[in-house]
Amino acid sequence: MKCAVLLLAVAALFPGGNELGRARLALEAGSADLVVGGAVRSLTRRSPPETLPADAYLEAGASSRLTLRWPEAASLTLTGPAALELAPGPRLTLVRCRTAELEVRRGRLELELPGCGSLALEGGAVGLSCLPDGRVELTNRGGSPLTVRAAGEPAPRRLAPGRTLRLGARPRP
Repeated sequence: MKCAVLLLAVAALFPGGNELGRARLALEAGSADLVVGGAVRSLTRRSPPETLPADAYLEAGASSRLTLRWPEAASLTLTGPAALELAPGPRLTLVRCRTAELEVRRGRLELELPGCGSLALEGGAVGLSCLPDGRVELTNRGGSPLTVRAAGEPAPRRLAPGRTLRLGARPRP
């Protein structure tokens, strides 16, 4: 799986309901195009922060850095070229990225990495990097251990804080 077509589906599950509220987007560097209901808006680092609707598509340029925040619950920071789609649920599909940093302050966050596996995070932080060989590298930056289920493996693994794991098919020689 190539990094440019990496799909990352994020579903957030919180006690007392699955409602995270609406994500707030801040573009800190570069530029991005935001598509809402068929209308396209160009954003720059000078654009004010945006509260995103449940359905939106965002594509950021190569030198971009952007952050999505769900107040008091979670945040996602993307660096480099990225494309993502928000859907109700809340659900986030990351079409491509270079790096992502996720933090959960309240509740549980489940990530599915099609073709690579899935992980669950409860109260902690994880770094995700697309590698040139198409694999994804996960680093538990702290907090709770991650529960990681690699594609094709019958049992989940635990990823302790400070540890790193690579997911995805290894390239054939």
